[in-house]
Amino acid sequence: MRKLITITIAIVLTLTTYSQKSVFSIGVGGSYDYHINEYTQTPWPWFDHQYSNIFEFSLGSQFDIPIHNRLGIRTAISYSKKGYKLVYVWTTPDGGNGTDDAAIPMETQFKLKYIDIPLSVYYHIINKDRYKFGPSIGIINSINIANSEISIMGNGNKKNTSYRTFRSTSYLYGARLGLINNIDLNKKIFLSLEPYLIYNFSIINETDIQKSDFAFGSYLSIHLRLNK
Repeated sequence: MRKLITITIAIVLTLTTYSQKSVFSIGVGGSYDYHINEYTQTPWPWFDHQYSNIFEFSLGSQFDIPIHNRLGIRTAISYSKKGYKLVYVWTTPDGGNGTDDAAIPMETQFKLKYIDIPLSVYYHIINKDRYKFGPSIGIINSINIANSEISIMGNGNKKNTSYRTFRSTSYLYGARLGLINNIDLNKKIFLSLEPYLIYNFSIINETDIQKSDFAFGSYLSIHLRLNK
């Protein structure tokens, strides 16, 4: 929580400084992205349990602060869902696989809730009146606020479970590369589409997943210029 407060204060101070002398804009939007996780350890090596990725999304506010004609800062504060799925492969004493058994989980989704705070610097290679395009480079910070385990049992029922020792990482960070496309709808409003690639320096789970390298996706937002 202390990290979240510090980062938020830094963002507010930056926005206050630059919004007075540039065409500052605020937007709302979200992303739909996918993590490529690399699993290097399983707690039960004698079972053939399989990890699987799940799609993720975020919703929130985005801020765009031009510093120069082509150069600027972009940041956001978003609520995001992350996670992964574990598909179990059981061999029960009677030779079955757990099907129809209400006490045996067949798969578990580990759902994590984070506050995402990306911070990037961009440069518009194309800088026309109604369209701007340019690469961005920066960092992504994610602060964990909640997590849960939901299992589908052998009889098909869903159940909140804690079969496994689950400990999500409280703070994630990584490098972020993006390609910003801004399309003006009028003088005050523009659409922004930013596909991106993230390289994660931290792991998403401290017990099972030892490495989580890449994520890719796209952030779509609509912006309002506040001082133009």
